[in-house]
Amino acid sequence: MKVPYEEEMWKRYREEIEKKMAYYREVISLIPSDVKSILDVGCGEGTFLKHLTSLERASIIVGLDVSETALKYVEGLKIRASAGGLPFRNGSFDLVTCLQTLEHLKQEVFIRAIEEIKRVTKKYIIVSVPNEEPLEYFLVVCPACGCHFNAVGHVRSFSPEILRELFSPDFSLKALRECGDLVEHPTYNRVLFGALRSYLKPPPPRGSICPQCGYVAKADKGRISYSQMPIFLKAVKRIADLLWRPKKRRLWLVALYERVIEGQTGNR
Repeated sequence: MKVPYEEEMWKRYREEIEKKMAYYREVISLIPSDVKSILDVGCGEGTFLKHLTSLERASIIVGLDVSETALKYVEGLKIRASAGGLPFRNGSFDLVTCLQTLEHLKQEVFIRAIEEIKRVTKKYIIVSVPNEEPLEYFLVVCPACGCHFNAVGHVRSFSPEILRELFSPDFSLKALRECGDLVEHPTYNRVLFGALRSYLKPPPPRGSICPQCGYVAKADKGRISYSQMPIFLKAVKRIADLLWRPKKRRLWLVALYERVIEGQTGNR
């Protein structure tokens, strides 16, 4: 079943490819030299797969995604399946990549996906996730049912500490890098910010789907600007900006893991 506005979502994603060229180069630079076969879990519309074709030593490259719409754009070998149920035998690939996917998975699928990725790779895993994303500061409010949700479907946040243990004890972390643009993350008091969000009710962007009632945002409705805020709210915001300065960090974390051989100690 096609999700409403999914076609438009992937089209917009493809239009932003140029902005992610440096990001893809960073990921590819982590691929070990002895990799001959690669599975990309959550390949989307296949942009990363295209970049992988520059690796002449990789004779087998397969893309996997649950979205039928996204897979229409994928060139080469592809399969439709869930990350929580990879249709391959144990150790089928030298490397499994999973980029910008784990943060979207429901808990039960996420747990299965970690085990499945470990199962089908012989040697290495590369994942990328948002860099310590403060989820509570990026929630929008459904105008139909009042549900507060993440507009791009992120349901978990990752830190370097979480990534270090993500695939242990079977895999050890060999490299961890920050990449992407420097972005500001708010650090407001969470209670105060939650109250502000309930008052302002930031609307979801076009194409967002409420996970509670299924409401689909059919148009972009601008958020209230500073000039439109009541005087008391402007004063609160000024004080909050002085007390809680935003933190800057790179957008993405990229991690490389290697299977632990018996008797071998991992990086700690």
